Amino acid sequence: MKKQEVEIAGRSVIDAVLQSELIGLDEVIVSAFGIKRNAAEVGAAVTKVESDLLTQAKMTNAASALSGKVAGLQISTVNASVDPSVRVVLRGNRSFLGNNQALLVLDGVPVNLAYLSTLNPNDIESMNILKGGNAAALYGSEAANGVIIVTTKGGSKDKTTIQFSNTTTFEKVSYFPKMQERFGSGSASDEFGNPIYDPFENQCWGPEFDGSRVPIGLPDENGDTLFTTYSAKPREKWKFWDTGLTLQNDLSFSSGNETGTIFLSVQDVLIKGVVPGDQARRDVFRINASKTYKGFTATVNFNYTLRTRDVSRSGVYWNVMNTPMHIPLTDFKNWDAKLFDADGNPVTNWADIDHYFNAYYPNPYEELDRLRTEARNDYITGVLTLSQKITKWLTLDLRTAIAPNTNYYEYKNYSRTFSPYGLLMYTEHGRSVSRANILSSYTTGQGFGWRWTNDALLTFDKKFSDISVRAIAGATTRQGYSKSTEVSAASLEINDFFNVKNRVGELGGSSSWSDSRSMAVFGDVTVGYKNYAFLHVSGRNDWSSLLDPSKWSFFYPGVDASIILTEMIPSLKTDVLSYAKLRGGISKVGSINIDNYSLENIFSVASDFPFGSLSAYTVGNGLNNRYLEPEFTTSSEVGIDLSFLRNRLSTNLTVYQTNTTNQTVDMNISNATGYSTSKINAGEMLNRGLEVEVKTTPVANMNWRWDLNFNYSYWYNRVVSLAGDLTEISLGNYQYAIKGEPYPTIKVSQFYRDPEGRVIVDAKTGTPSIDPLLIKRGQTSPKHLIGIQSNLSWKNFTFAASADYRGGHVIRAGLYFDLLFTGIGELSASNGRERFVFPNSVINTGTAENPVYVPNTNITTQDGGVAWWTNTMRSLSYYSVVSADVWKIRELSLTYDVPASVFAAVNKTVKGIKLGIVGRNLFWFVPKNNIYADPEFSNTTGNAVGVTDSGQTPAARSYGLNLTVTF
Repeated sequence: MKKQEVEIAGRSVIDAVLQSELIGLDEVIVSAFGIKRNAAEVGAAVTKVESDLLTQAKMTNAASALSGKVAGLQISTVNASVDPSVRVVLRGNRSFLGNNQALLVLDGVPVNLAYLSTLNPNDIESMNILKGGNAAALYGSEAANGVIIVTTKGGSKDKTTIQFSNTTTFEKVSYFPKMQERFGSGSASDEFGNPIYDPFENQCWGPEFDGSRVPIGLPDENGDTLFTTYSAKPREKWKFWDTGLTLQNDLSFSSGNETGTIFLSVQDVLIKGVVPGDQARRDVFRINASKTYKGFTATVNFNYTLRTRDVSRSGVYWNVMNTPMHIPLTDFKNWDAKLFDADGNPVTNWADIDHYFNAYYPNPYEELDRLRTEARNDYITGVLTLSQKITKWLTLDLRTAIAPNTNYYEYKNYSRTFSPYGLLMYTEHGRSVSRANILSSYTTGQGFGWRWTNDALLTFDKKFSDISVRAIAGATTRQGYSKSTEVSAASLEINDFFNVKNRVGELGGSSSWSDSRSMAVFGDVTVGYKNYAFLHVSGRNDWSSLLDPSKWSFFYPGVDASIILTEMIPSLKTDVLSYAKLRGGISKVGSINIDNYSLENIFSVASDFPFGSLSAYTVGNGLNNRYLEPEFTTSSEVGIDLSFLRNRLSTNLTVYQTNTTNQTVDMNISNATGYSTSKINAGEMLNRGLEVEVKTTPVANMNWRWDLNFNYSYWYNRVVSLAGDLTEISLGNYQYAIKGEPYPTIKVSQFYRDPEGRVIVDAKTGTPSIDPLLIKRGQTSPKHLIGIQSNLSWKNFTFAASADYRGGHVIRAGLYFDLLFTGIGELSASNGRERFVFPNSVINTGTAENPVYVPNTNITTQDGGVAWWTNTMRSLSYYSVVSADVWKIRELSLTYDVPASVFAAVNKTVKGIKLGIVGRNLFWFVPKNNIYADPEFSNTTGNAVGVTDSGQTPAARSYGLNLTVTF
């Protein structure tokens, strides 16, 4: 609300009406190196996200909490596991093969982006999103893709506060691929072409369900058989997944006075996932403290995060899909139990490894327990900042920061010993899962890394009449080191005794380390005139050990400006127009997109060469180039910030363009050189975009307040050129960088088509043929991003909601192939497994040289069953690519702030109590052709995004309760 001054004039009753005011026009933002700048003087697009917006739905992951809340920012997750990886991209992709994710700066120090997922969101005071090189040039080569600056909370100067919070949420699988409920298990047909029921088959190409009583699996040792009704049981697939549980407990202490502050917090998060048996835990401890004496201030920020996880490595999703629809899957959960009848006599456990019905794939419950990963990660950040105010206008800041991390993991493969009966079932019936006993294997590894950063800044800040000058001269050094070691035993002498000394044969293993250093000097000058015109100039020179000494040094500049029109021309300010600002800038940022030791070819050990256990060394097919240079991104942008109706409505609009040149790419060379490719600097990527952010307060009075925010982003991306005559580069994962096309572009195989796009089928068989040439099927990065946040308050109730949309792109659904293999997908039953006329098909009534295509109305495919779907349709990828458009209701929360009068009479130490209901990812909406998976998911956090597969877990929604008590 707007601050007001009301004259008392001897009155005993004062009537005042609170007036709404949108904060942000004169707010302070944190820019490079923790430099605080007034928003009015910033000439580049910067978005500030306050802590309340990050924690309204009590997200445990700070990165995920940003989804949909910043124009130009895309947050993507790999899956719904207990410890998912997150990809963070600002304004799209810039580099073909290098890193395209944003830089994370924590309390003024650049750290690995992975640290964002380790933070306690409740410790965050604010996030400042610096978009593109214009706002981030001073941070060096890592900032070419924009910067997320996280500022954590400090102690309160005027009060002492203790706060405890508990959030308990439950998670359920919310989306499953559409499956057919018509046909059961089998893969063969009789002499008349009728499908044959097979009681131990995983594929679903059997007869139609009829509700009869049928056997499943093979008879046991006594000749007994397990039976079930031959009808679909679709809920079994849903019931397989657990109800996840997250318990989040937070305790914080904040205190201080004019000379010092302290903030302490502890968080414990226990997550039990939807995958049975999967569990993760995160414990976070933070202490932030500051002390001021005269002109000297010392600040310490320390954070320690311990993350552990115990998860399965099995392809559980794939195994669930390999269970026919009539199988009561959840009846097979207790696979290792010993069962007895009422008289104490042992009876068959149809879920165990000897008797499970599926002859080709193991019981998914059993494999969840057999293949396990146990891991631990420790993350530490320590920042010491010393600031001395030399004069009123000159300040010296020194900062040193260390960010070490460790990781430890164990891959445990438990043994399985089959009974003589189980082994006999392989011999007599081909039950491949019991082909032989499974021995234990074990892999253990650990890694250590650290990053040490030192900064020195000298700041001149003085006003000369109408002119203000802030000049900063600085230097920074950074050193990074990492080391990893892994040891493995392919089989163990004593089963399930996990120690590498218990190995059979020789141990396997690997070890690696790397070290890198960089340093830079920089300057930053902001000149203001009468608080309405500002010019900002920056420049930085880097030296990096990743490059050859002759290329170590590279320089990049930046300039931006802003004009506050309503201050320069006061008559513009009216009851309608409250504020108007024009801004724009251009910058150039260098980015090193090669790994350590990539200048010379490195020889690696060749296994079993020249023979036996003898060692030899081999070199790869790529010729490294010692004289590689940085990629350079030139960014330019212009924007306008407007506020209307006494700041009840504000908006900012930004148009930008980035050109990234000198890309690091692989060029094909003659095999006569002994290599097939060589890295060179060539190629260009173009990005253009539009960003709009709107903040409104439609309602504001004594009882009601409604804040409604909206953001929209448009991304245009194109590969301008590659190396020489090269027209495309494979990124892996079915993705390509193609000259003249968006990046990345997915390519697929398709049936032969006529000039009108109709599928050409054989005039006799009705069957199409596959074109050996791959075609472009679309881009896998979105064109449009929309975010909406609503916060409605009535008296002590607050209802908050967040929704977002991404669209204009496609995704390759790996489940398309998996569901066709098993015959359990909806598509495989679309024609009742009968012959059919292929939709929108034509036949050639002319010749091969002079074709004449006419619509096919009566020539059916030779087969509509297993051969058609598993051979013809599954052998091409065209139909696996579907729209990735998605609307999500990302967050919903309802909070009640208990009036102080309720508890004040009972306990005066309690200052506040809040009760809340929270929900996340409750609803989402996708086009009809996406019957497979959450399009937000991708099986990688690298550049080749846009593929989802059965190695991931299905999407989930969560809902729960929150209690916060303040003392």
